[in-house]
Amino acid sequence: MIHCVLYYIAPMEPPRDNNYAMLRNDFLNNIQREIESINWSSISIQYNWFKETFGNANNIALNLIDLFGDDDEIAFNATQNLWNILSHQHSHIPSAALIAYDFLIAGLHELNEKLVIELLDILLGFTVCTMDISSEKFKHKPLQWEVELKQKLINDLKIFKLLSLCNNNGISYFANEIISFISNGYSYYNPSIE
Repeated sequence: MIHCVLYYIAPMEPPRDNNYAMLRNDFLNNIQREIESINWSSISIQYNWFKETFGNANNIALNLIDLFGDDDEIAFNATQNLWNILSHQHSHIPSAALIAYDFLIAGLHELNEKLVIELLDILLGFTVCTMDISSEKFKHKPLQWEVELKQKLINDLKIFKLLSLCNNNGISYFANEIISFISNGYSYYNPSIE
C-alpha cells in the first residue's frame, strides 16, 4: 500500500529556505514515484451507490501527479478534477478513493492553503459517504474498501482537529465538518461556504 508520511501539519506556510526546498523537492519526487508505481489502469472506478463503472483510474493518477507539481493553476485544476471523480457532490465515491486517500492526506501537509481547502472538500465527501455505512439507511452491505476508508478517516481525526484550529476560515470550516461527521455520524450535509 501507500507509504506517505505526514511529518507535521501547521496552519501556516513553512519557511522557504534552501533546506526546506531540497526536502520539499525530495518529498514531491517520492510522492510522484509512488503514484506512478501503482497500476492505475487495473483499478476500476466503481461507484458504491450507483454500481456504474466509469473506466479505469488513470485520470486519478494524472491529476494526483499534477496536484503535486510546480504549477499552482494546474494543481488547482487537478483538485477540481479529483473532486469530480472521487467525491462528486459528496453523494458517491468510487473504490479508487481508498487508494487516493493517503496522497490527499499527504497533500494536506505539503500544499498551499487554497489547495488544502479543496482537498478537505474531497475528504469531506469521503466522510459523508462512509460515516453511516453501518446504518440501516445504507443502500447496500458495506464493501471492504468502504470500511477501510471509514477507518482511515477515523484514524486521522487528529489531523482534522489540528486543521480545525487554522486561522483560514475555509480550512477550519471543512476540518470541522469532517470532525462533526466522524464524531456524530451526521447523514445530512448543507454547505454554508464555497
